[in-house]
Amino acid sequence: MNSANNQQTLYIKTLASTFMLIALATLIFTVARLAAWSAYTPPDERIISGEFWSALLIGFRFDMAFAARGMILAVLISLVALPFSSRLANPAWMITRILARAVVVLAVLFSVINFAYLDFFNRPIDSFAFIGMAYGTGTAWKTVSGTSNFAALLATTVLALGLSLFVYQMLEKKIVSRIDANANQRKVGPILIVVSLLVIAVIGRGSVTTFPLSYRHLAVSSDSSLNNIVPNGLVALYYGYKDFKKSKQLRVADDAEGRQLYKTFYGKAAAPGELFEQFFTHTEQSDFLEKNPPNVVFNLMESMGQALLLNQFTDGIDLSGSMRQHLNSDFYFQHFLPAQNNTQTSLTSLMLNTEYSDISRSSYKDILMQTSAAKVFRDAGYRTVFVYGGFEGLMNRGSYFRSQGFEEFYGARTLKAMFPQMHESVWGGDDKYVFEQVWKLLSEQSDDPRPLFIMTLSITNHPPYYRPVDRRQSLKLNQALSDRLQNLTTDSLETYSYANDLLGELIGRIKQSALGSTTIIAATGDHSIRGMRYDQSEQLHRLSVPFYLYVPNDYKPDTRVDTSQVASHKDVMPTLFNLALSNASYANLGRNLLATEDTANSAHQFAYNVDYIVLDQNAYRLADSPEKPGHRVSHSFAVTPEASDRDARIERARAYPAILDWLTRYQLLAPRN
Repeated sequence: MNSANNQQTLYIKTLASTFMLIALATLIFTVARLAAWSAYTPPDERIISGEFWSALLIGFRFDMAFAARGMILAVLISLVALPFSSRLANPAWMITRILARAVVVLAVLFSVINFAYLDFFNRPIDSFAFIGMAYGTGTAWKTVSGTSNFAALLATTVLALGLSLFVYQMLEKKIVSRIDANANQRKVGPILIVVSLLVIAVIGRGSVTTFPLSYRHLAVSSDSSLNNIVPNGLVALYYGYKDFKKSKQLRVADDAEGRQLYKTFYGKAAAPGELFEQFFTHTEQSDFLEKNPPNVVFNLMESMGQALLLNQFTDGIDLSGSMRQHLNSDFYFQHFLPAQNNTQTSLTSLMLNTEYSDISRSSYKDILMQTSAAKVFRDAGYRTVFVYGGFEGLMNRGSYFRSQGFEEFYGARTLKAMFPQMHESVWGGDDKYVFEQVWKLLSEQSDDPRPLFIMTLSITNHPPYYRPVDRRQSLKLNQALSDRLQNLTTDSLETYSYANDLLGELIGRIKQSALGSTTIIAATGDHSIRGMRYDQSEQLHRLSVPFYLYVPNDYKPDTRVDTSQVASHKDVMPTLFNLALSNASYANLGRNLLATEDTANSAHQFAYNVDYIVLDQNAYRLADSPEKPGHRVSHSFAVTPEASDRDARIERARAYPAILDWLTRYQLLAPRN
């Protein structure tokens, strides 16, 4: 074979391998996509509709685009080799073979990873995957490897990799043998080069129109289960990383932008002068609170989802533990949403009024946020303490929250020194000792006459799940609850109940002591339970967490409290500020849930989650366009098929995350006037 034929054969083999690989990668992604749709879509919602075919079609286009882009280097190298020596043919073909196998490996690996991610988070890979990596690869790996289905996923990955590589190798051999057998008849002319490059470019763009495939193509339906199957694992990873990087890029807070947001949100123009201060308000002046400041204990509980507290999901199995008596006797808000769907961002939203999740590890970590909740209590004369079940270094929480108004911070390392018997996991220590330390702080309060504001963050109800041997009870699942579980293990249900038990015991201990008349206690979940199955009408239940509030008689409002109202994390701290503090300044970003309607600020009459806004009895998905109507919400917190009337106030509610962003940028960067 002459050198020209050798080089031309290389180009033809590379083209054939590229198109064969595109077909194989698309098949791998499609199998994973259909498996996810079958596994994570409720049986009564598996409807083969036009939107289903649209999801598959857009998915095909993303799949082919990924494979084409993965092989473009091989095609270009084989093209460059055409006019040069045949010595380049073998190295160029080796590069083609290596790239092709790399594409197959990545396709299989991230298909399985995305399948597992959907199982646990009910969404494809997103920016939280990168936030989670901030905890450290070792911690992340131990968490993943500790899940119940890890062995099955690992075996599936190995088998799928072996089969896919075997299929590719067999097809590659056929391509090579057939092309080599007719090498003298293979000619590469300008037409073949131009046409082949155009076809690969079109496939790589995913479109022949002006706009290539992009983020906006990922939403094909209002049904999240269909949107979830559109991106393959690598596409989801790519856009998740872009979102993660975007969230870390801060721009200067423009005064004109802030004034427009202020007007949109509060329904009135800001006054002349300093704008930032106008985003703050005050609690009412109270002689009683000034003379009798209560202790305040706020508990943020890991994965304390609302669904497992409701009979409609558990069918008679009570997982509330010792909390049940308190839920029945105190304020218990059941229609309640977390700010975010992960711990770190919910924590920063609650305590700092920011959605900048990486702030505790950023270059801004030493800047005191004026919107910090701990600062409000500290300025009011409180001793501020953070008790955390996790290790102090996770997300730099120990150091960071000390800079945000907490005078003391107790993490797992400190707790282990105080309680040597405490069991440690990859994330930290047993919640039992978090609550032991809270009791110790409250009961030894005479050493410091100041009232206490204590914030706790639990850790036990987090994979890998561990429940002390002396507190283990065999949990028998009924059919209703079993049907709800995807890969949520019995261990997770036990740690859920165990954490509720510990919290309930602490509350009971406080109530039965003299502290019961002077201590306000609040509790909510950082995010909902992961790994449960929900139908389309239960999307708010999928997200929801409880909000529990114990208020001693002397501090209770005189008016009736509506615990059926829809609310969210943004309302927690304003409620606590107004219960405990006299004439205290705080960021005016939520409402006092115990206030009567005529005194409540109408700007805050909505519930906010990063996925949904609920306004009165209407739910709006934030991923939808602002013009799209929402859906009616029933009294049982179910999202009905009935479209809601367009409420002009939704524009005000949609401005809320933009205001958090502006306030964050204002505080962290020099403002531009």
